[in-house]
Amino acid sequence: MDCKIIVTIGPSSINKNILNKLNKAGASSFRINLSHSDKESLETYYQTFKSCNIKPSIDTQGAQVRISALPSKTLYREGERVSISHMSNINNIGSDLKINHPEFFAQLDIGDLLKIGFDGLTANVISLDKLNNNAILNIKSEGIISVNKAIDIADKPLLLAPLSEFDKYVLSNSYKNEVETIYLSFCNNVNAISEVSSIIN
Repeated sequence: MDCKIIVTIGPSSINKNILNKLNKAGASSFRINLSHSDKESLETYYQTFKSCNIKPSIDTQGAQVRISALPSKTLYREGERVSISHMSNINNIGSDLKINHPEFFAQLDIGDLLKIGFDGLTANVISLDKLNNNAILNIKSEGIISVNKAIDIADKPLLLAPLSEFDKYVLSNSYKNEVETIYLSFCNNVNAISEVSSIIN
């Protein structure tokens, strides 16, 4: 059996010395997790990989709602109000939280309970503007919020696009950055594969 070793590269391993050692030790593929990357860090990854003659692989954010920018603060307590909007919304100036999937708001309803991250933080939707992709939340149980944390609606399935806007940006530039392999996270139907193919072609 031909078994390959895929290594995920992050802030602690993105330097020439470590990459060269991993490559020498037998790593087959060097994965960049787009859920924990932005345009600036991605450029650092690409340049460092190139200096080591290593071709990068990328793993998409996929169909998962995530906080896509630094929140206004980290600790939120019970009873606090939190504003949330899509990252590209021109009306999101001053929003506490910015997320990556605009279609999330169309599936929200007043009273929905949101689970944010893995620290037990929950919040109810108390105000909603679906047209402008904005909502106001009331914190029910306190917790810490940071960039890249996932958001789910309790007891309600979410129908999300297979790619985020950041995914599309990275895929459209994958050829010139010599991306070797694309890992598609949260793939749930054949249309996701078709969309990726249409972008990279």
